[in-house]
Amino acid sequence: MSSLDDPRSRSPFRKYLLAGGHLAVLSAFALAQPLLDLLSRNPEFFAVRGSSPSDIVLFALALTLVPPGVLLVVEVAAGLVHERLRLGLHLLFVAALAALALLQVAARAGIDLGALTFAAAALLGGLGALLYARAQVVRAILTVLVPAPALFLALFLLTAPVSRLVFPEEATAQATTVRSTTPVVLVVFDELPTVSLMGADGGIDARRYPAFASLAESSTWYRNATTVHAHTHLAVPAILTGKVPEKGSLPVLADHPDNLFTLLSEDYELRAVEALTRLCPPDVCRAAEPGGLGDRLESLWLDLGVVYLHTILPEDYRVRLPAVSDTWSNFLGQDDDEEGPEEVPDEEERSAAPPPRSEGERQAREALPACDRRVCRFAGLLTRSAGPTLYYLHTLLPHAPWLYLPSGRRYTNNVRVIPGNRNGRWGDNAWLATQGYQRHVLQLGYTDRALGVLLDRMRDEGIWDEALVIVVADHGGSFRLGQPRRNASRVNLADLAFVPLFVKLPGQQDGGADDSFARTVDVLPTIADVLGIDLTWDVDGRSLASGDLPPNGDVTVPNQQGEPIVAGLAELVAERSGVLAAQVRVLGTGPWSGVYRAGTTQRLLGSAVGEARVVDGSGHVELDGAGLLADVDLEGALRPAYLTGRVSGRPGGELLAVAVQGTVAALTWSYEEEGRTAFAALVPERSFAAGANEVEIFVVRSAGRPPVFERLLGA
Repeated sequence: MSSLDDPRSRSPFRKYLLAGGHLAVLSAFALAQPLLDLLSRNPEFFAVRGSSPSDIVLFALALTLVPPGVLLVVEVAAGLVHERLRLGLHLLFVAALAALALLQVAARAGIDLGALTFAAAALLGGLGALLYARAQVVRAILTVLVPAPALFLALFLLTAPVSRLVFPEEATAQATTVRSTTPVVLVVFDELPTVSLMGADGGIDARRYPAFASLAESSTWYRNATTVHAHTHLAVPAILTGKVPEKGSLPVLADHPDNLFTLLSEDYELRAVEALTRLCPPDVCRAAEPGGLGDRLESLWLDLGVVYLHTILPEDYRVRLPAVSDTWSNFLGQDDDEEGPEEVPDEEERSAAPPPRSEGERQAREALPACDRRVCRFAGLLTRSAGPTLYYLHTLLPHAPWLYLPSGRRYTNNVRVIPGNRNGRWGDNAWLATQGYQRHVLQLGYTDRALGVLLDRMRDEGIWDEALVIVVADHGGSFRLGQPRRNASRVNLADLAFVPLFVKLPGQQDGGADDSFARTVDVLPTIADVLGIDLTWDVDGRSLASGDLPPNGDVTVPNQQGEPIVAGLAELVAERSGVLAAQVRVLGTGPWSGVYRAGTTQRLLGSAVGEARVVDGSGHVELDGAGLLADVDLEGALRPAYLTGRVSGRPGGELLAVAVQGTVAALTWSYEEEGRTAFAALVPERSFAAGANEVEIFVVRSAGRPPVFERLLGA
């Protein structure tokens, strides 16, 4: 056998050609093929971000060619210095790529040895490189496999379903004429279960959610309205088309040519802000177009890095990553408004927000210091128009990641990780599920504030009285132990199926609740009915304005495999009553103080540390984002209201008291995850003072009189 460094084995050109080919093969198996395979089965990754055919082709070519190309360039440069250096680098690259491929094999096989997994992959990768150097047959196999990268690329681009995005069919909508001039306002919220809005009596909790309560007073609230799907990329198209979504359909115009936008595009001005769908024709909804090519590719590659880590890391490490199945994009928060979730901004960054572009945007920012970018943008579009206009907003509120507060501000730290929710399913830690519920409800308070801004804008602009206004959500969410947060099962169906649905007809003054059987697919037929339009395509919904709705019916929501989960409406309403009772018991109603008290020894909250007997403890605490506590700006958009950290030298399951400025501001339970003890606590905004804030963490040994606190060092 000839050795890898045998100078007689090949010419310089052939040497580099084979080296590049071998790196391309290894890179294809380690990087390109796993990602291309995953994305070919999840084309929503491209569809929801508005990736054009050229975006997808450029991405696939770059993923296949750039990594081995960069490695080869480095290798050639090393060869100019010394051949031994080139060979050493080449073998290092071979070992690294082999190790990455082995990590993916281990992840798919469920092999999880913790940190030993990485050591084993590195060792085996090194052995592979040694075989590659010593055995001609190994190099011959890689030479034979040189066409593999091109094959992977072709399979990705030319086979369904990605091929439908690369070679889209022309969408042809059925023409219709609209004679009505009634303004239409459609606002779609995301991941909002109806029960979260309710007080103990089953009505809207007006103290906690005044904007939703105001809306209910002047519109018809379909209290038992249900969704037809538990995932946004299928649930929102159902609202816009009036049709139950087909499995495998994408949220793009080509798959849904007959929709609300195409229905009104000939006769209405369209002012649309879409989030995860691309159903509005770009020639009439220019405001909905994504950013430039550079911005789109940058976002794609950043998110792709998170996706790749999910494919190679062991389970215990993957739980520390942001989830990739919730929104299909923006996994690292790179598109979040204001500052990044894990960064402490300086004064210059705090004042660097762009000036508002319209009066509506200015008003939104006054009410929402950390203004959600889609809400702010839509508020600017809510102006009186000379002709008939459709105003459409889909906002990802109050969907996770949970990072907003009812005041209109936001909090920091690792907001994109949901403790206790592994791979989208709640575990057996009741406190972590409760804390997730807390964060959801606080973000819903922000959502209510945002809705209030939009309602005020409609009234100020003279749109409200004569408009058809519909506010709806795409699906709910669940906080049941052992159940998925988003994927439907018979156990969590009552949590996921019920969604808010409010319809204010033109000229309507008085509101009321309607407990009939209504569904989100009824929205489009209702709009058509009120505008006097005869639909030219078949729909699965019916007009809510007809007044002829059944009192009961079968609620159907597909599970993750596409199999229908079915239950009677009356049965689910009874189950929702149980969910509401539990919600009231844990989170209370009315003032936000009930949310902050959830699941804790309430008597300790607000007490002075000086009133307790404090003893020295054995543990040490490390706070995340401690820098923000050193300079709290009470006029700014950020609050350090979500305190997270780790406790060394202590077990999980202990009650912790979080003291701010010497007063117990929050109580929480520590938990064990991935072999470490961690905690998270939600602290009311009023607990903080301007400037530096002192935070102490104690283990609560006794809640008696006086309580006994064990001090943890380090806070």
